[in-house]
Amino acid sequence: MSNPLMAVLASIHRYPKKLQSNFARDHAYEVARLASLGLITTREGDGFGHSWRCTYKGLRVLELGEPE
Repeated sequence: MSNPLMAVLASIHRYPKKLQSNFARDHAYEVARLASLGLITTREGDGFGHSWRCTYKGLRVLELGEPE
């Protein structure tokens, strides 16, 4: 994956990342962008958790792949 946003999204899908992890710090721009686009969230049921996870929209983006 040449697109850094897609690479971070795929990594979060494979293994949810903690909010204050080194991964989240190292990829702060990408995490912020993905969250603002609604592709990742910390929402778990009625509350919020401590890990970034893909949303349904994020999973669809991964499924369809990055546009050429």
